[in-house]
Amino acid sequence: MPWVLITQGNGSVVNNDLLGFGTGGVSDDGNKVVFSSWSSHGFGLATRNCSFDWIYVRDVNRAALSVAVREFNGKVYCGYESSPSLSGDGRYVIFRGQALPYSHSTLERSGIWRAPVGGSYVPVSAKGVELSWEYDGSLKVGELLRGSRGNALADTDGNSVVFTMSSIENSTDVTKQYASTLFTHPMLRTDQGAKPAGNQDYALTHSDTGSNYNSFDVSGNGGIVVYSEVIAGVRRYKAWDMLARIDAGDPFAAEREQQPKVSPLVCGMSSDGRYLLVGHNYAVPLDPQRPASLGFKKLSYQLSRYDRQSKTFEYVGVSEEESRSRDANCDAFLNGGLSRQMSKDGNRVAWRSSGFIFVRDIATQQTLKLRLPSTIHSWTISGNGEYIVFTSGVAPDGTTYKNQYGSNMTQIYRYGPITRNDFGAQFTLPAFEAKLLGN
Repeated sequence: MPWVLITQGNGSVVNNDLLGFGTGGVSDDGNKVVFSSWSSHGFGLATRNCSFDWIYVRDVNRAALSVAVREFNGKVYCGYESSPSLSGDGRYVIFRGQALPYSHSTLERSGIWRAPVGGSYVPVSAKGVELSWEYDGSLKVGELLRGSRGNALADTDGNSVVFTMSSIENSTDVTKQYASTLFTHPMLRTDQGAKPAGNQDYALTHSDTGSNYNSFDVSGNGGIVVYSEVIAGVRRYKAWDMLARIDAGDPFAAEREQQPKVSPLVCGMSSDGRYLLVGHNYAVPLDPQRPASLGFKKLSYQLSRYDRQSKTFEYVGVSEEESRSRDANCDAFLNGGLSRQMSKDGNRVAWRSSGFIFVRDIATQQTLKLRLPSTIHSWTISGNGEYIVFTSGVAPDGTTYKNQYGSNMTQIYRYGPITRNDFGAQFTLPAFEAKLLGN
């Protein structure tokens, strides 16, 4: 299956310093990948003039790398950004870091910003409507939220951005910032352009103090957000309907009633918000249709697809080759965002187990084993379920790239497309269970 080195630029130069890639880093069609890099050579696109990140987008179909974000004067944006994200249609880059707002002459700290690919940025963490919470204090129209860094994800067209900040700062000038209260771990959504009823800026939540950020994912239309909060040391998830402004409930409430300390992980959501990919490490049935079904308590870690409509789980970490490994990992990025292990239609799921990545087509009940490098640091599946994008110090063919000190440098690779012809024979859940039990 073909693979492509993403982190290469003009003159065949490759990344030679720290890079950032994370959740939402690939367009839904798998063609565009966004990343940040401290590489000293600027990939041959321009002369480096700072010691921080530049943000790039690679267009695989055009075999072209381009600078993704510029200042208002056309200069390349340079600032700290470890994991920029991309709207599903590949048109907008969402990033966090220091940048100049519209009418200020000094840097604002750790804002959230949106830029059309190759264009100049505008602030996302600025409010377009009056906002007040249950605390004393309000934020005036157009003011920029200040506070320590957070994370951000956009919907498919880049119009709505959901973001977190680990805190929002107090200010002695109450006309500019919230008064009296330091907000910890707030989650908000902001939209560009017109704001019809039900499509406005407002706060979702803020969780308890500590080092744990909210982790979350956003549906394709920006309407459903599934997010976690850490309360008394236990991570819990909630769904929120952004447009209706109603709490859509805790998808794991029933499990928590039986086992109060369960802490599942969500690793992806379908575009319509119906399906969630969930990692379990506690006792739930493997196949509820079979009386003698093996419980998850006998497994080290396994994956299910949760249907928010029917409120049911379907076990999906099924592979004939690895049925005895029992460790289909749910690789969630707990410090903001999810690792997107589910395609937008909710049909294909991907996981890592025993040094390999597996892709399962739920509709056809077929699983593909990908022989990728065992040193994968972060990865995601594209929205169409046809590509795996990952970071590693080793290419799929074993090639390595060195920095000036002789160490292997992490690069980004795209693997695919994964077509139906790549999958093997159908392998069902009952067959998986029978093999796992040795029957």
